[in-house]
Amino acid sequence: MTLKQMKAKDTVKMSNQRKPKRYGLLHFAFDAFLTFITSGFWLIWIFVREMRREK
Repeated sequence: MTLKQMKAKDTVKMSNQRKPKRYGLLHFAFDAFLTFITSGFWLIWIFVREMRREK
């Protein structure tokens, strides 16, 4: 396999990876609202969900 083919293969791998979603203002407002309504249980759920997610 030539160097050019290896670079092309790496480019395909990189393009298939997902970019992390941005944490925008609306997302923050939604999280703040649910935290207020559920007395903090929403933050516990977010923590558990993120800890379960594969890296």
